Amino acid sequence: LGIAEIGGQPVAAQFWTVEGGTAFIHKLAHDERFRKQSPGTLLSAAMFEHVIDRDGVSLVDFGTGNDPYKRDWMEEVRTRWRVRAWRKGAVRHWPQMVRAMIRAMGKHKLQPLVSPNRDG
Repeated sequence: LGIAEIGGQPVAAQFWTVEGGTAFIHKLAHDERFRKQSPGTLLSAAMFEHVIDRDGVSLVDFGTGNDPYKRDWMEEVRTRWRVRAWRKGAVRHWPQMVRAMIRAMGKHKLQPLVSPNRDG
């Protein structure tokens, strides 16, 4: 947990955890009234220094989402995939399976079968 203060008043906070050589950033917050002082950026720099130099991490994971501030700190984006599996013989899985199939059918209808030719 990192907390940045100005004049004894908390102005930014961040919650990170470290596991298996990776620092995971869970929550970032700052007080908009102090935006010009960049407390969130300064706190991030201090947190990076701590987890790299003291905790010895080799990776910092910002989690999901494409928030603009993440591009300021990260060198690459990693795609995350989710795999869902159901047993079709298990009646309790049927509602989830039906919803997933309906979503898949809806997405498939919205996508063009052939990419438009831009050359004419």
